[in-house]
Amino acid sequence: MLRFFIIAAEIIVLVIVLRSPFVQYLFEDIQNSLSEWLVSIATLPEREELRSLQDKINVQLSPLKPYQKTYVQQITADSASVKRFYHTYCDSIAPLPEREELRSLQDKINIQLSPLKPYQQTYVQQITADSASVKRFYHTYCEKDDINPNFTGTKRVQLCLIIKQSSVMQVAKRD
Repeated sequence: MLRFFIIAAEIIVLVIVLRSPFVQYLFEDIQNSLSEWLVSIATLPEREELRSLQDKINVQLSPLKPYQKTYVQQITADSASVKRFYHTYCDSIAPLPEREELRSLQDKINIQLSPLKPYQQTYVQQITADSASVKRFYHTYCEKDDINPNFTGTKRVQLCLIIKQSSVMQVAKRD
């Protein structure tokens, strides 16, 4: 019986000590330190690759001015920054003939399906941003006949026909 009381008292003291603010702060600090270590270990290959990319940029574009070096460091700070930079400045750059074909397709859609609501115009701009988007749209909503929330009924059928007859899809058939 005495052993039971001693064990119960130890458990109660342990719970009281573990719930104290100092111990909670200590455990939180240990957890934060361990988390930072694990994150730095997990991101080590990515950081090395980013450092390599930064070195390549600096070598290929030397001599850079100090503000340009700072900008390169900012855009190569993490993979999200690199992706954001790429999608902002590089991803939308299609070859000139393709851009002209896409612009022509966008104009044709806007003219033949007019009047379009603002959200539909925005959607047309999104699907004609590049040939991959046009092909993805055509495959999903025209070939598979999936439901499109922006174009329904005859407008969707007309849109599919315009895309099918476009030079963008003709190039896809040849490839």
